[in-house]
Amino acid sequence: SGVAAPQGGAWSELQASVTGECNATAGFSVHAAGEEGLYRLADDFEVPADSLWQLDTLRVYAFVPGHTGVSPFSGISVRVWLGQPGTADAVIIAGDADANVLSSTSATGVYRVFNTLRAPLPPAPDTSRAIWSVDASLEGTLLGPGRYWIDWQLTCANPDNPAFSPSATLASSRATLGSNALQFRSEVGPTLGQWTPIRDSGKPAATPDAAQDLPFILLGLALP
Repeated sequence: SGVAAPQGGAWSELQASVTGECNATAGFSVHAAGEEGLYRLADDFEVPADSLWQLDTLRVYAFVPGHTGVSPFSGISVRVWLGQPGTADAVIIAGDADANVLSSTSATGVYRVFNTLRAPLPPAPDTSRAIWSVDASLEGTLLGPGRYWIDWQLTCANPDNPAFSPSATLASSRATLGSNALQFRSEVGPTLGQWTPIRDSGKPAATPDAAQDLPFILLGLALP
């Protein structure tokens, strides 16, 4: 809408399509505690043919609504899968759901905001959803060619706080073709203990759901 972000910062605004529909979900639950159960997020990546990757760090992005000051995150657990989580032939080949492999967190200076132009009721941007990068150690995991999935869960310094990860955000498109990120929810609700596709319901109300991807970065080495 033209409102400037804080000095040195930037907005991550929920994107709209060229037809005027826009996304409506600021982030997807990824916290390890709360009244609504425990959550994990997952997305896939591919190691090219004739390659060997040494994975040292996973970097993901998240926010705790209303949080200010030091990092709100105290832990992250990570698993690497061969096969899609929740399918019969999927196996975990690295990591586990209990170990805290947090190596660092950093403020990005980016603030997640709803779309400021699309009706109905477009809101003004605000700084209540400060995005943090969270780095997790993958301890030199070696992967040969193939398609893999990686899943993670964040622990907040305040165990009562929820944490949310934004979806991948590209100008003029609600999602990329083939978006297929997943969310796991335990303990409570109709999707108890299941991996389900992440979808943004969009607005206005008649807008169809759109599958989403998640932003993450793998840091390491491409070996001979």
